Amino acid sequence: MAICMSNAAILHFDMKLAGFARPESLDHHQHDLWKTLKRFVFPNGRLLPVEVKWTEHPNEKDARHLHSFIADHANAFEGYIVCRCKHPQKISNQVTAIPWHMI
Repeated sequence: MAICMSNAAILHFDMKLAGFARPESLDHHQHDLWKTLKRFVFPNGRLLPVEVKWTEHPNEKDARHLHSFIADHANAFEGYIVCRCKHPQKISNQVTAIPWHMI
């Protein structure tokens, strides 16, 4: 979702810079995407990264991209893997796996 939002923003500013009219289709579902995405951005700017995996048994390897994101973003402290596990489980100090039904 964040990629869709950022791509729309890039296109908006590129078209503006080039002097082209902004197509109405650029706004298609952007409001709906933002309503979902803003749940993961807190008023103080803190980010909550979430990764979705098909696994029932998440492990450290499944968390590697979340660890990279957290290391690269000072305003992200923890992340979640949403998966098919039965119960929440701590993957590391920064990453917790949670089952689908908890979101």
